[in-house]
Amino acid sequence: MKSIRRPAPTLGLLSALLLVGMAEAEEEKVLLVAGQRAAEAGNGVEISYSIPKPGTIIWFDTMAIPNDAPHPGNAHLFINYILEPEVVAGITNYLWFANSNAASVAFIDEEIIGDPGIYPPEEVKAELFPAQAHTSRFTRTQTRAWTRFKTGR
Repeated sequence: MKSIRRPAPTLGLLSALLLVGMAEAEEEKVLLVAGQRAAEAGNGVEISYSIPKPGTIIWFDTMAIPNDAPHPGNAHLFINYILEPEVVAGITNYLWFANSNAASVAFIDEEIIGDPGIYPPEEVKAELFPAQAHTSRFTRTQTRAWTRFKTGR
């Protein structure tokens, strides 16, 4: 079972641009780099992603256009292009990350579609749940903690 591929250099750019999203992107990079290093060591250690049995927060990707974008029409064209089944399947085949475009499945490598850590079965999806909104106090505390962690202060 091949769980990890070489990380894409733009992985962080493709993740949600929220503080929590950036934190998760950093964790994804660590997992991908750890998997790459384990493979390079050649000692048979394999690192893979799995979803806990009790479930976890459902994940999703976001493409958004800022209110003050200078060329929103071009942004719409870009988003429409990315959502083309063959294009988003190419991204999935490169990054080994799921996408939500059902029409793209025909263009995704079988090994990726068959990996339950990437495309979980329905019984696992049933255990996924949305993240709950936090209070502004919690968000401030989380942001401060993350900043202290990142800056070492």
